[in-house]
Amino acid sequence: MGSVTVSVLVMVAVVTATGYLLVRYIAYSQRTQLAPQHRPLWMGPDLLEVTEVVREQMLVLLAQGGYSGIVRHPASDELAQHHAYAMAARGFCSAIDPEGEGPEQRLQRLHPTMVMTLVEWERSVDALNIQDPLELAKLLLSGPGANGKKLDELLTSGQFNLLGVSASGSASRASLCIVLGHHWATIVKDRPQIERPESWVVAAELVEGTRCEQLSAALLTESGLQLGAVQAEPFSNDDWPDQRICVYPAALENMEGARIQWRRDGIDAVPVSLP
Repeated sequence: MGSVTVSVLVMVAVVTATGYLLVRYIAYSQRTQLAPQHRPLWMGPDLLEVTEVVREQMLVLLAQGGYSGIVRHPASDELAQHHAYAMAARGFCSAIDPEGEGPEQRLQRLHPTMVMTLVEWERSVDALNIQDPLELAKLLLSGPGANGKKLDELLTSGQFNLLGVSASGSASRASLCIVLGHHWATIVKDRPQIERPESWVVAAELVEGTRCEQLSAALLTESGLQLGAVQAEPFSNDDWPDQRICVYPAALENMEGARIQWRRDGIDAVPVSLP
């Protein structure tokens, strides 16, 4: 009996010691994981604050240029965030990324239901000795962009109602992407029950400021050939809001890869995928 008691006591002691060591190890691991283990990616000022300073400055510039009703939209912000981060992380400054994707392709990939025009402005600067967000924002806005144009030239290139801004950084290099768009409508999956022979029906919901009679649309083949445009029509079903419209472009024998090209008062939107 004595040997059994000793064995049990030894086992209890081993389990207790193991548990104690495990608890100490977990506590140590948690402490070390909370502490910085590597040099931060970005050593400059708070880039979220820089982004908001740039946004405020852009709204002032747009107001001075006669623009009103400019809104912050999740889609335009997301487009700016994706590209600013890509430029900072991959060390380039251009509207076109290393894979050849540009602003229109990013819109088609990320927000394929948005009917809009789009322009983008990028700039990167060395911010090694700058710690003030306001100073960095002014530096990012002060010179020509990646396309060689200054911001005031961008602001005269069309009509806008959307603004997206994002600043990102890597090491000592700061990158800025500004997205301006003119959003006309958003394609919706719901379609009117009335269909027409040899036509493809596409429905959309108008954005405030765009009227049905201003819009037309045509199908684009996979090769880029544009078929005849047709005028947008209001859809007056009681179940549909007044701002919903539809178009009936001629259908193709092979719809694979086809897109729809919207037009407003003679200006083409970015082509988007069919719903």
